[in-house]
Amino acid sequence: YWTMRSQDVYGSTIYPEPICFHTEQVQEQLVENLDRHQVYHSIQHALDEAHNENVLVITPGPYARNECINFMGKVVTLRSQDPNDADVVGATVINGMGQRGPLVTFDHGEQTQSVLAGVTLAHGDEGIFCGRSSPTIEHCVIRNHTGAGVHLYNESRTSIEHCRILDNGGPGLELEAKKDRRRQVHNYPTVSN
Repeated sequence: YWTMRSQDVYGSTIYPEPICFHTEQVQEQLVENLDRHQVYHSIQHALDEAHNENVLVITPGPYARNECINFMGKVVTLRSQDPNDADVVGATVINGMGQRGPLVTFDHGEQTQSVLAGVTLAHGDEGIFCGRSSPTIEHCVIRNHTGAGVHLYNESRTSIEHCRILDNGGPGLELEAKKDRRRQVHNYPTVSN
C-alpha cells in the first residue's frame, strides 16, 4: 500500500486513503537495439551505445523515466514496435511529467536518416526541439506539452510525416528564426499527412 501526499490550493497537506498498488501491474518499458541484440532500460543509454544505422525499438507502455533524449548527431532510427499501428503508437508513450526542456532533442546536425517513428510524446515542456538539424519524424503523436509540440530553430529542415500534433500550450509547430546583427536564418520544414 502507498500513501500519497499532496497539497491543496492553500498549501495544506492532504493524505488521501492509501492505494493498493500491485507490482505485476507495472510493465517496465525496454528499448531493444535490433542490430546489436541488446536490451536497455533507458532510451538515452540505448542511443549513447548505438552505432550509426542501428534500429532501436521501444516496447509499448508508459515510459516515465525522467531523462532528456538527445540523438547526439547519430544516424539511428528510434521507433515503436509498429509505427503504422495507431494502437501501438498510442500505447508507446514517452511521458515528460516533471521534466524540464524538450522530451526529444536533435541539435547536432542530424539529417533525414535520423528517425523518430511511431511514439507518443506527452506532458513535457516541449515535445521535440530541432536546432540546425533535419531529422525525420513520422507516425508520432505529440500532445499535451506546456510549450510547442515541435520547435524548429536555426535553419532546421525537419520532415514531419503522418504525425498528430495536438493540445499543446504553445504552437503545434514553432518556427523560430535565428537572428543576429546582419542576417536572419529561417527554417524550412516538410510537413505531410
